[in-house]
Amino acid sequence: MLCITKHWQSVLLLASLMAACRHAAAQQAPAAAGSTSSTNSSTSQPQVIIIGAGMAGVAAARELTDRGVDLLLLEARDRPGGRLHSVMTEAGAVDLGAMWIHEAGRGNAVYDLALQLGINVSQQHNYASASLFNPDGSPGAPLNYVAAFTSFQRNIIRNITQLRAAANASSSSSSSSSTSSSSLNATSGVAASSGRRLLNSPTAAAAAAAAAAAAGPVADMPLSALTRPWVEGTAWGRGQQPFANVIVHQSFQTLLNANVTQLSTLRYGDAKTLPAVDVLLQPGYDSIVKRLLPGLTTSYNSTVTAISQDAQGVAVTLASGGTLRAPYALVTLPLGVLKQGGVAFQPPLPAEKQAAINSMGMGVLDKVVLVFTKEHIFWSKSHDFLLLARNDSSGRWSNWLNYYKMWRVPVLVALNPADTARQLEAMTDAEVVADAMAALRRVYANSSSAAAAQAAGGAAVQRVAGGVPDPVQAFVTRWAADPFSRGAYSYYAVGNPKNITDVLAAPFGRVLFAGEAASSKPATVLGAYLSGRREAARLLQLLQHSSSSSNTSSPAVNATGGLL
Repeated sequence: MLCITKHWQSVLLLASLMAACRHAAAQQAPAAAGSTSSTNSSTSQPQVIIIGAGMAGVAAARELTDRGVDLLLLEARDRPGGRLHSVMTEAGAVDLGAMWIHEAGRGNAVYDLALQLGINVSQQHNYASASLFNPDGSPGAPLNYVAAFTSFQRNIIRNITQLRAAANASSSSSSSSSTSSSSLNATSGVAASSGRRLLNSPTAAAAAAAAAAAAGPVADMPLSALTRPWVEGTAWGRGQQPFANVIVHQSFQTLLNANVTQLSTLRYGDAKTLPAVDVLLQPGYDSIVKRLLPGLTTSYNSTVTAISQDAQGVAVTLASGGTLRAPYALVTLPLGVLKQGGVAFQPPLPAEKQAAINSMGMGVLDKVVLVFTKEHIFWSKSHDFLLLARNDSSGRWSNWLNYYKMWRVPVLVALNPADTARQLEAMTDAEVVADAMAALRRVYANSSSAAAAQAAGGAAVQRVAGGVPDPVQAFVTRWAADPFSRGAYSYYAVGNPKNITDVLAAPFGRVLFAGEAASSKPATVLGAYLSGRREAARLLQLLQHSSSSSNTSSPAVNATGGLL
């Protein structure tokens, strides 16, 4: 049977009887808490158990189900989507989790899927389109900011390109060595002086590469080694340091959900690029997952605590005490959950894979969604962002996304990454919202803001009688504290080797892995989707092989997780 508990058998039988009713409902909302949705009337052991109903898990389940594979999709939450989580506010859908399709356009599998599913896509974001305010609440100069923003991006890209070329040259000229658990655990030396030299020198990439090759291996360094000299050393940065901090915050820390002191320079660009063609979805990002769900056998409120395997297959233990069995399991848990050790593997994961889990960065990007009324829009309607400069580099309440620009709805979304996000998670929701409103009122309570902003070339700020109103709704996220995510998404930490995502994606006997961190495009929904499809293809091959060799003895798992 599918499960050793009578309760589970009855749930599946009930689900099969109600399949026709649930099929239509599944497209709009997840099954009720503790229930299982299914269109498969069989109660026999599934061929595959998929753990996690986020983008990776659902993508794999959809592909396998369409190919006739009998599977069970487990989700610890009471909803699908995982870190894709859209809520319906009084003004419309807003994403609390993943929000953008990065590098959108034909050929991007998620973008193409959204269009295929009939989901509305927003216009392209312009990251330099912003209402700017100084720390004292007075307006900044938009034209100067745009020029500095563009110059900064070009400067950083040029220097990262040179550094990576130098690293590649030195690597190819030195003896090759395989990645080991010790190299994954180790952090390469930080060379801030190298960052300053590259940043301030017009040296061509070829010359830098040749010099580096002669000098020996190039050490990785944090991105702060490149950004700090720009903030402190350029004429614009010295004169406009609060806005220089905002540029760094917007370009790196918000995008990559980590401090620039934590982010790898050599690996930068292996995941997300600097802001490019990014779009939003309506009615929210998780609408993709919900439209892929019908027909999938899915169990919510099913937290997995252990996964064991032997020559016959895998056994998945639930927090409720039940045990599920199948020939194969696909794990799509977030990297943060794997880091916490919430799931026990038996035999233990190979040392190299465990070291990769420990070494790869898991960041946090939290949001505060403030919903107002259309009669009380007090900010610029024509800019993509509101940027509130600070005298420090914390970035607290610096970055606001203007939903009105995309969807004509009165919603502001604050983006707080890394240490700032963790500090805010220690506060109550009411305290967080009050702190956010204080930051907005510091700017818009300035009686000269509207006229001065218009005179400086910005859009006029609408004044509201009686001051800036309280929001009619507010939502506060806590992705670091969430036990089913333990962070927002992965990032390349200083010292991470180039193949770390390959190590995370490698199968472990009968247990396979997918998810954004175990993909060629980490930190993106695209990476999660592609990894789910990749593992679905792998499972189809394994199942076909198992079927053709069913008369032979089952393979055994060796100490490193390989098949003997």
